[in-house]
Amino acid sequence: MPKEDPDAADVIEQQFKQEGITVLKNSRLKRVEVVKGKKHLYTENDSQAAAIVDEILIATGRTPNIKSLNLEAAGVDYDKNGIHVNEKLQTTNSNIFACGDVIGGYQFTHVAGYEAVTVLQNALNPLPIFLKSINYRVIPWATFTDPEVARVGLTEEQARKRYGNVLVLKLPFAEVDRAQAEDATMGFNKIIVRSNGEILGAHMVGPMAGELIHEIVLAMANQLPVSSLTGIHIYPTLTEVNSKTALLLSKKKYAENDKLQGFLTKFFSFLRSL
Repeated sequence: MPKEDPDAADVIEQQFKQEGITVLKNSRLKRVEVVKGKKHLYTENDSQAAAIVDEILIATGRTPNIKSLNLEAAGVDYDKNGIHVNEKLQTTNSNIFACGDVIGGYQFTHVAGYEAVTVLQNALNPLPIFLKSINYRVIPWATFTDPEVARVGLTEEQARKRYGNVLVLKLPFAEVDRAQAEDATMGFNKIIVRSNGEILGAHMVGPMAGELIHEIVLAMANQLPVSSLTGIHIYPTLTEVNSKTALLLSKKKYAENDKLQGFLTKFFSFLRSL
């Protein structure tokens, strides 16, 4: 899971191990031998079989299906990764638009749907000045493992590289009562913010993560601060993981503000003395 938050990927790896699944990381398959109906898998550095299995399933990925389109005749540029488009999803022939997996990029059905809306609006617009640009700033996705992994925006590493000092708000699902009641406490919610509360990214691994991430997606899409997530949530629901995580920002700021703590301590001591 190279594109996911390393902490989230680690949770999935530990879950796999608990289920008896062996994970070979940084390993390249060198050869396969069939012995008595079993497939023996050898990696580059192993003299003995790294795994013995019944069947082998290979994920080959996807390639754009454009060979039959005769794009050269239409003046549309492309390469092995797909059709070339600009920010308005126009090809090198400005009268032709493209979207979805055929242009590469984010190969998700929901992203293709988002791109298609932009293409339809632009294709029907008679005035080029009013063409809309695509915006990939808030693109969520999920990996439907058990527990699920979901993310949106920047990773912690990307956020620190771009903004320097950022705050990481992290809450385990074990602190959510509904997760406790359903014995589904593995995982966490991590929201990366700036000191002013701007949400830069979120990474969630846990029950229904693919559903729960949308509240954060909505906040990011509308440029709402993380404090907007602290509103009333039905109890007990898993969505409390968002409100409880968001609340950590004010807790962090208070814990790091010695002057405010000192003032409040003296202030309430004074009130009690009256």
